[in-house]
Amino acid sequence: MPIAPTPQVRPVHQALHDIGAKCPPDAGSSSATSLTRDVDRILAFAHAYPHARFAVDDETGSTLSLLLVTRQAMRTCAPAEAGRVNQALPVAYREATAASP
Repeated sequence: MPIAPTPQVRPVHQALHDIGAKCPPDAGSSSATSLTRDVDRILAFAHAYPHARFAVDDETGSTLSLLLVTRQAMRTCAPAEAGRVNQALPVAYREATAASP
């Protein structure tokens, strides 16, 4: 599995922090702030590095885990964005109940 370059991982790492701040686990859909730019950044990374591994803080991640975590983080507060991420996942990992674009 290829390693994604660190300069490409930094913006994705920041996007994950942004999503966490804008879409906390207990948030309802009314608290959603626009996450389009963050999702666009994550989806662009996933497209460029579909099977990559990378380090984030003290953990090693993969493109698949990035997409799964992103979808889960937005499930309640930004279901449309979660649906965009769901569509980027391999078919075996997609959820039929996630919102679709």
